[in-house]
Amino acid sequence: MGGYGALNFALSKPEPYAAAANLSGSVDLFSLAKENASATGRHPFAFERIFRNHMHLENLEAYLCHLIRRNRAENRPSTKLFTGCGTEDFLYPLLLSAKQTLAELGVDFHFEVHPGAHNWQYWDAHI
Repeated sequence: MGGYGALNFALSKPEPYAAAANLSGSVDLFSLAKENASATGRHPFAFERIFRNHMHLENLEAYLCHLIRRNRAENRPSTKLFTGCGTEDFLYPLLLSAKQTLAELGVDFHFEVHPGAHNWQYWDAHI
């Protein structure tokens, strides 16, 4: 499971999860898919298999924000979030944007940045 999936699970059903970790996972998959489609003329295979088409991607970041707001409104437990990313990771700019959004929402989160790319060498060192 990727970082987005971990966040989605933890925020969708926060009761069993005290915390969730997102290592190099994009929360703005729509921008990522759009950028890839512009460069290659199509969406990555995994996106097509998981989301059927790009329209499902358009509101995913908004959906995570919705889950955070919903959990607060319903007085559900808050889930502490950890996000880590390498400075050479192609998702780094998107995660900086997500960091700002989480701060604006007042989410309890920890954000770490270290030298590294989007690969197992980085993830193994930071799990």
